Amino acid sequence: MLRATALVNVRARQAADFDLDVAMAEGALDFGQGDWIDLELRVRGYLTDLLTVCPLEPGQRWEDEPDGAAFAIRVWATLPSTGQLLRWLLGAGDNVEVVSPAELRQTVAMQAAKVAGIYGTAPGAAVSGAAGVSDASD
Repeated sequence: MLRATALVNVRARQAADFDLDVAMAEGALDFGQGDWIDLELRVRGYLTDLLTVCPLEPGQRWEDEPDGAAFAIRVWATLPSTGQLLRWLLGAGDNVEVVSPAELRQTVAMQAAKVAGIYGTAPGAAVSGAAGVSDASD
């Protein structure tokens, strides 16, 4: 249910010597620019439509992957390497593969391995005892 909330008539306080633009440029709030990278991705699923309609940056390029490939398109973009980008890539799950840069690919692979370790699974394996998943012996 949606509910309307009235704004309070109280003035906001401004922190002394604080400049939001400077803080963001320095990486605070995780909106900093980071180092610029040439990102190459393999993409499938819902991200295919998303990235062809809403590019990561104005100069983004994409092309179809070969017929029968595990992914639908390949995407190239130049953008800042930030925590926000890493979280977006991790959130995309198996709908995206980082091809390059190699350092980002390794970071995503290591994070994915840590997550798989938490759940005690190998790729494609069912989780024993998980809600809604039963062992093959059941």
